[in-house]
Amino acid sequence: MPVLKALGLRNLARFAKHKIRIKTGYYALRSPIASWTQCPIPARDKVRNPFSPMDLDSVRGAIFDPDAACRLGDRIASREILYFSHHLVSIPSSWRANPHTQFETAEIHWSLIPDFWIEQGDIKWIWEPSRFDWVYSLARAYGASSNEKYPEAFWRLFEDWRRSNPPNMGVNWKCGQESSFKMFALAFAHGAFLRSAASTPERVDMLWQTFRKLAQRVDLTVDYALSQRNNHGISEAVALYLAGQCLPGDVEASYWKNKGKQLFESQVLDQFFDDGAYIQHSFTYERLALRAVTVFCVTAKICSDTISPDVLTRLNSAIGFMASVVDPATGMAPNYGANDGANIFALNGCGYRDFRPVIQTLSCLLFSKRVYGPGSWDEELSWLGLKPKGDPILQSSFAARTSGYFGLRGNGAFGLIRCHSYSTRPGHADMLALDIWMNGNNIIPDAGTFQYYDVKDVGSFLKCTPAHSTVEVNEHSQMFKSGRFLWLDWTRAKTIEFDADRGVFVGEHYGYLKSDGLVHRRTILMRNGDWLVIDDLILSSNREALLTLRWRINSDGSWHESDQGANSDRWNVGIDVTSSANVTTQLIRGSADSLECLESHYYGEVNPVDLVKSQISASKSIRWLTTIGRTRIHPVGSGIYSWHGVQISDQPNSPPENA
Repeated sequence: MPVLKALGLRNLARFAKHKIRIKTGYYALRSPIASWTQCPIPARDKVRNPFSPMDLDSVRGAIFDPDAACRLGDRIASREILYFSHHLVSIPSSWRANPHTQFETAEIHWSLIPDFWIEQGDIKWIWEPSRFDWVYSLARAYGASSNEKYPEAFWRLFEDWRRSNPPNMGVNWKCGQESSFKMFALAFAHGAFLRSAASTPERVDMLWQTFRKLAQRVDLTVDYALSQRNNHGISEAVALYLAGQCLPGDVEASYWKNKGKQLFESQVLDQFFDDGAYIQHSFTYERLALRAVTVFCVTAKICSDTISPDVLTRLNSAIGFMASVVDPATGMAPNYGANDGANIFALNGCGYRDFRPVIQTLSCLLFSKRVYGPGSWDEELSWLGLKPKGDPILQSSFAARTSGYFGLRGNGAFGLIRCHSYSTRPGHADMLALDIWMNGNNIIPDAGTFQYYDVKDVGSFLKCTPAHSTVEVNEHSQMFKSGRFLWLDWTRAKTIEFDADRGVFVGEHYGYLKSDGLVHRRTILMRNGDWLVIDDLILSSNREALLTLRWRINSDGSWHESDQGANSDRWNVGIDVTSSANVTTQLIRGSADSLECLESHYYGEVNPVDLVKSQISASKSIRWLTTIGRTRIHPVGSGIYSWHGVQISDQPNSPPENA
């Protein structure tokens, strides 16, 4: 059964139990709608918050742009926040409405609200302000200025949220992970604003009352989070651990702490490969998981709790892996896999696509060593009282063989490719897709996500093979899509060769073997910052197949069509496609009306992207030769070409000479 393989028997059972509990009303019975006056208030003198109190004087000098921090704080005080770290939008008065459609979700028990509903729209647009990410922005504004209007703004917004969201009523109680994020923010807010006159005893009691109720909500459905085998499990384990540490006087504290720690350590070992890559095949999701890890490690450190050596080893690998895929000059990583806009616990002025803060922070927190030189990403170190040591890490080519990520670096160029037989649920059907950077510019970018629910299904398309720089066969993806988040018939692949010193990668995948009788083999050579990509489409039968090679190029207006592809005057880069077969190659200008010419850098936003597209109907094996860079191939004989001293045939299965 494909779904059983995708989820696993134990997780499928957890998932089924969750659905049964919704249908039978179990959750509504166990967590009834209540008023805040019915909820106990934790004893204030027994609270032990690892984030309290904070020395804001030491933080002030580390804030890279104090004026920018205060400007954002002012916008938040007037009820405008950055949705998904990018879109400045007003918070709906009820906190339960979609800001685009103004559709307001019902005042009913959270278990009765659907995940996907056309009138509701994408639920993440409703959840986003209730993640409380604005807490960190208000704390930064307060740290930059000492102006009491920022703590007062926090308390006013928080009180307003409580009025609209009594316990267990409505959409903002629906998700355990969303409750976890609120808990992280509330614990941090307590420490950041503790010394403010606005933080009256009554308000502090209200904060911990909410925190405790959220912890109970997380605990109720943590099994469902574990069934997903993704960042939900880690986030919710951390929330339980944090609750146990913060509320030692609570009858459930010891249970929460022990359960949270046990789940956290098992989830880290399960979800991070031994080479440091993440189970969800997404750099954004790996950052989210590492943010939750940061909260756990700060709590454990301040509370003098230990972390197992195996977990520390796995986290060290994760830090190293993320550093290897991030451009050190911009902090950006390839827009690989799901990109849902998450950037929780961000205490810096860096942009959303800058991954340096979390890498630097966690490396210093766990191992007291820096990954990058000093910069705005160091602000988080001051918030957490960390002192970095050591020199920046120098990047090089790498092979993360367990997870199948391969990176080639040299002369300011970086290329990332994936070659892996999936053992965990895939996110995108993108095997052997290539992402290329030149001097910090993403020349061949990945498509991103857009959003998880939209009536035009743009987000669904961006997960599919034609939205990536690889070969599509017969106009269908490498895997079969089942629902919004599940792929079946997982792609298998094999790495044939990887040589970092020579700049060589060779791999093939079998996603089209069963359905179309075809194997796709991709050879990549890098020389002096230039790239040669050899795509062999090896047919095992005489069935005719429609083959489409796509190169998605950054749409900056500088590209113009050439005889064999496209050239960019701005970057002095060309993309030329050659084949012995009678292929048709064209430059397609990005258009909002064409799905295959769309990309998304930020959740909920889509932009046009240009495309070099080569296509042929073939009944025998063919080869494409693509050069990307300043050096093109040139013919030296019949069907023989030369490139950087390498000789290449245009016939399939012919290895390059002198490579």
